[in-house]
Amino acid sequence: MIQLISTLISIIFIVLTFWYDYLAWIYILTAGLFIYVSIFFMKVENRNLQFKEPYELSMEAQILMKKFWHFYNMPFGSLDYSRTCSTFQFVAIIVSGVNAYHDIYWPIGLAIIAWFSFSYAAYFYNPLIIISNTEQRYVHDEIVLFLEEKRCAQKTYGSDSKSNDDTHS
Repeated sequence: MIQLISTLISIIFIVLTFWYDYLAWIYILTAGLFIYVSIFFMKVENRNLQFKEPYELSMEAQILMKKFWHFYNMPFGSLDYSRTCSTFQFVAIIVSGVNAYHDIYWPIGLAIIAWFSFSYAAYFYNPLIIISNTEQRYVHDEIVLFLEEKRCAQKTYGSDSKSNDDTHS
């Protein structure tokens, strides 16, 4: 949903860039600030992450899960933020092209910086972009299997305890 909204707003700002040269840059920089503030808070929260049953995952899986806990905790939201970052990469390039058309060339450097900073943010929100070698892919699959087993166990125990509570009352 965020990706759809950011795409529509980005199109509006790209069109407005033909008349107001710097308006889209305010939007891009504000969005980048929001994204990097959220990354900062996720990394701070990441430091306090502890596993209740560390023996259930391999050491590599614990490291990967601790590094990208937000992705495993909310995968669809993380993918949406990653796609939004990719959208902002292209918006920065298009806006700098429009600025260059208006004989304003310094935003090209800003677009290059935005490209690399938003690519880092896209990787942070979706580590599957980089996880390509087979060992890391196996570690990722181990984490996904672990989380599916946990969710199934919670549903099973949750439904049993609820039915037991209903029979006693």
